Amino acid sequence: MGNNDTTELKDLIFKIAGIISGNEGCYNSINQYDGSASSIGLLQWNGLRAKRLLKIIISKDEEQAKTILDGTNILDDVNKDDEFWDNKILDSFECKAIRKLLITEKGVIAQIELLLVDIEAYINHGKKLGIKDKKALAFFADLENQIGSYRAEKIIQSIDPEKELTMLNILTASALEPSLTHTISRRKCTYERIINEI
Repeated sequence: MGNNDTTELKDLIFKIAGIISGNEGCYNSINQYDGSASSIGLLQWNGLRAKRLLKIIISKDEEQAKTILDGTNILDDVNKDDEFWDNKILDSFECKAIRKLLITEKGVIAQIELLLVDIEAYINHGKKLGIKDKKALAFFADLENQIGSYRAEKIIQSIDPEKELTMLNILTASALEPSLTHTISRRKCTYERIINEI
């Protein structure tokens, strides 16, 4: 990949990050009850993905993390298995401590690093599924961030193979999925933002 391609990709990633975070929150956001587990941070990393983010932040400054997380079990919990984190609801004391950790310099840097990795993965997944248009890739990235790779892929596979994988066709397919009816307003808002920003 040439320098221009790398710059263009990074520019797209940051634009997508702005759109997803507009839907999700800010650096120290926490959704305590997000399904079976809590979600944290700019992209609302959920469950085991929250664990991954916390481990990265802690590794950047262990002494600072120990001080901020003092009185919680988070330092021990980040070494527990993914199943534990997929059912981990943070208590109010843990939320308060983690909010402080997320907004530290190390916490912000870790979130930027991780969003670059995650959003590039969403883009590559979309391309693998046959999505070529930048706007459609951005829309798919927000979809995958919210509902996960497996369900997002199923949405794409539900589209008639004769149809192009445009943003509008992906929006329509997601609107027709009964389990996603509660996300329709987000999909429509995301569609409008992408039209104007990408």
